[in-house]
Amino acid sequence: MRGLSDPDIWLAGDAGVKNALKQGAISFSAEAGRPWRSYLTLQLWQLLAATAKPTAPQTSATQSNLLENH
Repeated sequence: MRGLSDPDIWLAGDAGVKNALKQGAISFSAEAGRPWRSYLTLQLWQLLAATAKPTAPQTSATQSNLLENH
């Protein structure tokens, strides 16, 4: 998209794009976004990131054992 300098790349199969469209209950036609679908994709990813729930970092079994032994 940016690397290719193409403002009209649409990643229809991208899981992030699909999830953002579902979360926003957005009715969308890929053709309606022409010629700026690359920018639309970036906006959808940002929407998804903004609505994501923060998760606590997971510790591995090795890290847990080290913490218990000290």
